[in-house]
Amino acid sequence: MILSRETRSLHRAERAELLETFRRAGPGAPTLCEGWSVRTLAAHLVVSEQYAGLPMTVSYPVWRVVGARTGAALRNSITGPMLRNMAKAERRGWEWLLARLEAGPPRLFGLRLIADVRLLEEFVHHEDVRRANGDGPRPENARLDARLVEAMLTMRGIAQFAAPRHGIEVALTDGRSYALGEGPARTRVSGPPGEVLLWLAGRGSVASVVVTGENVCLTV
Repeated sequence: MILSRETRSLHRAERAELLETFRRAGPGAPTLCEGWSVRTLAAHLVVSEQYAGLPMTVSYPVWRVVGARTGAALRNSITGPMLRNMAKAERRGWEWLLARLEAGPPRLFGLRLIADVRLLEEFVHHEDVRRANGDGPRPENARLDARLVEAMLTMRGIAQFAAPRHGIEVALTDGRSYALGEGPARTRVSGPPGEVLLWLAGRGSVASVVVTGENVCLTV
């Protein structure tokens, strides 16, 4: 499915804000990704776009049907080259990284599943920089919030996203609630969509949410 014009507009806006935050923070600033500077995070995004997002999205259905050992080997086969290429990208320099991101993602990012994965990832990584450098939750953005919810609903149908989050109920501020994974809800996380997403992505220490039940802190 190809993205709508509205969704493309939201993606462009998020990318523009991400780049503005990168410039404001600077290449050596910290992020919530342990051991990664803003420069390293930028290199990660550049390299993952060179893959057109395919290693992540194509391997999802594979991980669903192979054993744990084989699945780990597949993930390692992606992670090793990714880290080496990130180091190469960092050596190209800060301005090159920014220019590459400014050029926009590949055309394949117009496909719905890839776009949903990438929107969630870019939002979380944007917050990795903002929150690590003293910024709090963003002002409310109804258009972006709606797209984040739709993307999360798409992702909950993918086992690799849902499996670590079994038994979690998401309760949004507008009164809607959704179950993630399988089985009865043992944990309830309440808050705005972006803050809930941060908690689901393992950023519970900075997410402005209310969590009740078993998994007060989610690590994924």
